[in-house]
Amino acid sequence: FFSYTRRTAQVYPFIMVSVSKVSCLVAAAFAAVVSSVQADTIAEIAAGNPDFSTLVEVLQAFAPELLDAASSEDAELTVFAPNNDAFAGLLTSLDVELSELDPMLVKSILEAHVIPEVVLSTDLSDGDTVESIGGYPLNFDLSSSFIPNPFVCANAFACTYILDSDIIADNGVIHVIGGVIVPTEEAPAPGPAPAN
Repeated sequence: FFSYTRRTAQVYPFIMVSVSKVSCLVAAAFAAVVSSVQADTIAEIAAGNPDFSTLVEVLQAFAPELLDAASSEDAELTVFAPNNDAFAGLLTSLDVELSELDPMLVKSILEAHVIPEVVLSTDLSDGDTVESIGGYPLNFDLSSSFIPNPFVCANAFACTYILDSDIIADNGVIHVIGGVIVPTEEAPAPGPAPAN
């Protein structure tokens, strides 16, 4: 009887410590899994991807309010994100440096790349039109059966291919595009204010 009690007293603390260690390991593993599935904001994803370094630089210089919106966890945005090659191609075609561009023009171009709602590639159908945050209509071309991702177009002559779709963020989604959307027309003027 005394021998059994003594052995139990010796083994029981070991069991408690072991259970405690296992509980801590399980909790740590669960936290790691939760952390791994939590997405960053659109701005954080862009800042962490070297292929978006020009986009981040342009947003900081010409449209910091858009960067603030992309940083907000309360936002619900879709961003068509030109990669560095896309910006390089635009600047080459215009034969200018980034610093030489008209700030208001750049801001309007950036606004054409953001939709104030979450639009996944699976939500799109051929011919769909959505309005960007700057008031510019964007059209989607899914007519080709040989190309898996859609084209996003400012008009029939200004289309760019979505290279990588549905990068999910905490506050929306990013679609990587291989060109810069340049609207050729002014955004529609806002309608009259509602009567009181």
